[in-house]
Amino acid sequence: MTVKELEAKVQAAEEKVNKCYNTIERHKAQKQKKIDKFNKLGYGTYNSIDRIVARDMRENGTMTNEDYWLLVDIENKDDDIKGATKKWEDAKTVLKNWKEKLGREEAKQQYIADSIPQIIKDFLNEWKEGTIKFYKEMKDRYFNAQKVFKRDYNYLVYDYITEHSDKYAYIQDNPAVQQFDPNTDYYHICYDAWYAVRKTEDYKQLEELYVLPYKEDPTFVHWKYEKFDEAWLDKVTTQEMNNKLVDLMARVTKVTGTITDATNLKIRNGELNGIIVGERGIANVTTIGAGGYAIQRFHFRTLIHPIR
Repeated sequence: MTVKELEAKVQAAEEKVNKCYNTIERHKAQKQKKIDKFNKLGYGTYNSIDRIVARDMRENGTMTNEDYWLLVDIENKDDDIKGATKKWEDAKTVLKNWKEKLGREEAKQQYIADSIPQIIKDFLNEWKEGTIKFYKEMKDRYFNAQKVFKRDYNYLVYDYITEHSDKYAYIQDNPAVQQFDPNTDYYHICYDAWYAVRKTEDYKQLEELYVLPYKEDPTFVHWKYEKFDEAWLDKVTTQEMNNKLVDLMARVTKVTGTITDATNLKIRNGELNGIIVGERGIANVTTIGAGGYAIQRFHFRTLIHPIR
């Protein structure tokens, strides 16, 4: 499991511990409330009467049936508290185990981080900087594409209204149609025409040019939803960089053991390639950039092959 996954497990286990503890406290409060109620009934204090005595009192009519069962409820609360306490102890054990696993994974990652060759750090830092630059440029292209898309979409709507003048004669005198402005949102003039255009081949071509390239990239879509927050982009690329760093080092050291020589690793055109030597073996590192228009900056594959 990754550190992030283990942190989620620890958080869930902590919530479970707190929930069990709150259950114990709730049962204790309920028990005390019942004890206070019983002590006011005139039979003496709760601790001075056991169930056998209470049963005899009920049978001879000196205690009501309702009061007897109140006494029983108080005793049953001890079982509730005992059961909740067992669950609490179990939950604490689970939490302790998850914390230990998290600590071991963090220590492992720290060990890996301390032994990372500078060339690998440079490679991933370059990847992060390039990715941020790519998405900033993509943002500008997106805004420009949306302007063109809106303009050409409105041209299509205007032409559709004109070509179907018999159907849309009732809006021919509309000033927005007579004084055509491609920057106007035409759906509010004639929603029917605006919607009909969406089913045409011309509109589909517009989508392919100006909309679909951005829908293909989940990171860009998320960033668009975040309103192009550059702080968010830096955060998410840093997290991804760290994930890639740990994953890459774990796969390398699995083959090489502790790295002793990384001087033959080179960065060319944003790709890390070469030979890396360790105490246990030698590995050939090969980077393959992922294909695709929108995802090429964010994704790559680094292959680690043992050299016998």
